[in-house]
Amino acid sequence: MTMRQPSRIKRRLQTLKVTLLVVAGLLGAAGPACAWWNEDWSQRTRYALDTTDKGQPIGEALTGVPLAIRLHSGNFDFLSAKADGSDLRVLAADDKTVLPHRLERFDATNELAVVWVVLPNLAPGSDKNLVYVYAGNDKSAAVAAATGVGDAAVKLAVGFSDVGAKGLDAVAALQAKVAVTPEPNALLAGGAKLTGAPMAWAADSLKIAAGAPATLSLWVKTEAGAAGTLLAWGPVSVSLAADGKLSAKVGTSALAGGSVTAATWTHVALVLEGAQARLHVNGAEVAKGPAATPELSGELRVGADLRGA
Repeated sequence: MTMRQPSRIKRRLQTLKVTLLVVAGLLGAAGPACAWWNEDWSQRTRYALDTTDKGQPIGEALTGVPLAIRLHSGNFDFLSAKADGSDLRVLAADDKTVLPHRLERFDATNELAVVWVVLPNLAPGSDKNLVYVYAGNDKSAAVAAATGVGDAAVKLAVGFSDVGAKGLDAVAALQAKVAVTPEPNALLAGGAKLTGAPMAWAADSLKIAAGAPATLSLWVKTEAGAAGTLLAWGPVSVSLAADGKLSAKVGTSALAGGSVTAATWTHVALVLEGAQARLHVNGAEVAKGPAATPELSGELRVGADLRGA
């Protein structure tokens, strides 16, 4: 679940589509490079992001792109890495610049890992957008994990892979007010089960001024026939009907459109900008209507009356 307050909503939605590319597993391993960053590391894997029509096309060059790299036995040698993944290093396309990264999961036994990093640049129409992951150095010291999400526009980013699955916010360190039921195998790493009782965060340190642009988004996988409130923050809410149809309220304004398929991970976003509200499903606009952004503050609630994850 994320909350953004960007100055360029369109650009952020393009970034969202790139993120969908990675989540879908379309980040593929490429052949070996020529240079070698540091001989103390025995393993290097090169990955390419394809932004051509054969991959996930984007319309313009992007900077500061949050990227989730999913490692598995087919694209990474876990036997060469340290058991906790602390020897991993992520390098930019020049194979020289070390990029701060954060391990959301590193399961050497089952050979699964999720590494978050922020790409400095992402070029359109290219299959040469590269990133390198080094491993295989038993003597390497662990490096401090990257903090935040690398995007200054993101004011709240909640994941559930932290110890105890407390639903910890990676930006402002907000924590869920009520116990969260963990779902170990969610879309990328850990998630939270929707049990019908809402999850809540005391977002007292967050406040969106009336009229300011903002985007609220989350990933969800509901059970068939589930109906309830996906998220609610003050006078803003996004709801799901039993037939999967989506609707949103922004103050006294309402809009409806798009749907969520049961038992399928779906990205839902509500964009507020320029006295207009827009609903997006998996990066595509499905509804819009006039609605000025109200002041947003106080408790943020997710998943009321819903079952799933």
